[in-house]
Amino acid sequence: MFDFPITEVNIWCTLYCLIMYITLLCSNYHLAIDRAYSINIHAKNKKIAIGLVAIFIICHCLQGDFFHMLQAVKEYDPTPNAYNYGEPFYVALGLFLQKNYLLFRTVVFGGAFLLFCLTSHRLGIPIYNAAFILLASYIVLFAYSRATLAMAVYYFGLSFLCRPSKNLKWLWYLVGIAIILLSRNFHNSAVIMVIATLAIFIPYNKITVLGVLIMTPFLLAIFQDNFLSIMQSGDLGEDITAKFDTYMELEREGIGLSGYLINTLMYCSFYIPLAIISYCLFKSNFKTHNDILRLYKVMILLMYISILFTFMGDAFNVYVYRILFMTMIPIILITYRLYKSGNMSRKQFLWCIRPGIYYNLIKYVYSLYCLIVV
Repeated sequence: MFDFPITEVNIWCTLYCLIMYITLLCSNYHLAIDRAYSINIHAKNKKIAIGLVAIFIICHCLQGDFFHMLQAVKEYDPTPNAYNYGEPFYVALGLFLQKNYLLFRTVVFGGAFLLFCLTSHRLGIPIYNAAFILLASYIVLFAYSRATLAMAVYYFGLSFLCRPSKNLKWLWYLVGIAIILLSRNFHNSAVIMVIATLAIFIPYNKITVLGVLIMTPFLLAIFQDNFLSIMQSGDLGEDITAKFDTYMELEREGIGLSGYLINTLMYCSFYIPLAIISYCLFKSNFKTHNDILRLYKVMILLMYISILFTFMGDAFNVYVYRILFMTMIPIILITYRLYKSGNMSRKQFLWCIRPGIYYNLIKYVYSLYCLIVV
């Protein structure tokens, strides 16, 4: 059966990603961001665009992690007690698909994109527009790691808590909780999102925000004193403890000026939308639909945890961006929902997506430059 004919990143892979990105971005940019145009786009054209985004995600061969996972899948060993990289689900899937990496990515990343689309639909957000923001701002990050599937599963489950069906609400709450707990099987880091789910039960208003800001120094001190002991105790499982020890041993390498520029744009693609979303909600005195407010509370808690890790030193940098990536899906959904409802201006909406566009373009171009010159 046909599989990816490549084993390492090369110029043609990167050039393909760059051309595909620019083509999809330019052909859908004005259609997706303009409310009037978006309504009048033919349904068939929308489906074609969504399908092309799905293919791009599955075949996104820019990152080194693409090839790292390819090698891991090809080396999966069915022998009992043999070491295999990744969670048991991915090992079982790779072996079931006879180590075909194209099929593997189709299930993992195609499945993640499908769940993202279903979540958008459940929350009343047009799939075409949500898919465009995902493409424009976060395609490089969404297609990067298997943790994407865990995030997609989690937010699909969370959508049942944010917006349960009117009939038999308790049943849909149970379905949502079950799916949320299931997300833990797709990546160990999903446990952080599971814990963050508690945020939906916390009242969120200006008083709450002010109280959290005042308590931040004390929370940071408590968090810093107890996090290491909890993670190294083994109470969360041997696999999590081993992964934590691996992260702690990593040394942050010098990345140069270009690396800092790219990383700055990456962080801006999260922090700028967060600031604009928060401003729009504060301006409206949080008068928005409960589903969006619940999603926002989970997002803000994850962002807050990520920021706490920034004060704990470079050794925890991997947790900063991993947890930050978990806010990707709610940022996309909340941004367009506020824009569609008129609570966010067109200018604010564009400022939400442009940092991600700049990051993706520079990432592609710089990767191509490194392959040609370095």
